[in-house]
Amino acid sequence: MNRTLRIYLATLGRVVRWKLVGTLALMVLYSLTEGIGFALLLPTLQVAGLKLIVREADATRVVKVEIVADRAPQPVTSPS
Repeated sequence: MNRTLRIYLATLGRVVRWKLVGTLALMVLYSLTEGIGFALLLPTLQVAGLKLIVREADATRVVKVEIVADRAPQPVTSPS
């Protein structure tokens, strides 16, 4: 590593140590809440009427989610 970069990172660590730790903690928490939000989104979509089919490929071990519409969308009518 370059000597100047090493000096910069050491100085940064000494000066703003707790702000740096707090920033990294917030980054991790933000990622966790995004993952939880996505995990809650799929069951919500199923309740809303979307049919989700989860298939696991044998060779690649990738889970593929397909969204299949069960029925045609109903037209919106105004009350008479």
